[in-house]
Amino acid sequence: MRSCKKFLFIGPLLILIYPSLINACQLVYASPILEPHFWEEENKAKGLSVDFLHLVAKKANCDIQYQAKPWKRVMHEMRSGKVDLTIGFYAKEREEFARYSQAKFGEYNFYIFTKPSVEPVKSIKDLYAKNKNLLYPKNWYLGKLKSEIQSSKELAVPFVAIQDGINLLINNRADALLSPTTNALYSFKKMSLTNKFVMNSPQLESLAQYLMFSKSSVSDEIYQRINSAMIDIVEAGDMDKITKSYTHSE
Repeated sequence: MRSCKKFLFIGPLLILIYPSLINACQLVYASPILEPHFWEEENKAKGLSVDFLHLVAKKANCDIQYQAKPWKRVMHEMRSGKVDLTIGFYAKEREEFARYSQAKFGEYNFYIFTKPSVEPVKSIKDLYAKNKNLLYPKNWYLGKLKSEIQSSKELAVPFVAIQDGINLLINNRADALLSPTTNALYSFKKMSLTNKFVMNSPQLESLAQYLMFSKSSVSDEIYQRINSAMIDIVEAGDMDKITKSYTHSE
């Protein structure tokens, strides 16, 4: 009885001293491993998505737990509410179980990368016309580029890990690499190859990404708080600063 009376006294006192405790939220974010966006190192979540979400969580007074899971499992657990948040491209069918953030969570801007000695190209079709092969990311959503890539089965070469594709370019076993700028520039920097390749085409595709919220587990109030925090942070330029810290040398 005495401990109950003590709690009844201390509880309201804590709320008076720390009013933010009333609105604190606990969320689970899950995603496949994909550097530089999300990976785990010594049991800690790393990546530019994690850095950005740390800022969002702090501003929205939320705590986010990070989990690495295959994409199909992430989608399944968002339906049930076991996973609250992830990042993905817009797909209308997902609106059945998820809501999208009002602000973009970055973009995948696709370019063709080559060695500086390769003549610039205008498109994938132009590259193929020069009889040059193209490394492209396997199992990725590629938007309109998918049909262009598959127009030549002989010259289209899939890769799983971008570092593998870069090694093929270095060893002259491939002519060009298709990749979003963030992923390519991060990998060049990590492999100390920043000056070995150039962005050798116009932008070929731009695919916006959004933070996705489970309709089963994220309330309207939390959804609005997270959205408001995201908009403030993006407008302040913090997302660009985080991205550059992964893709550009100091």
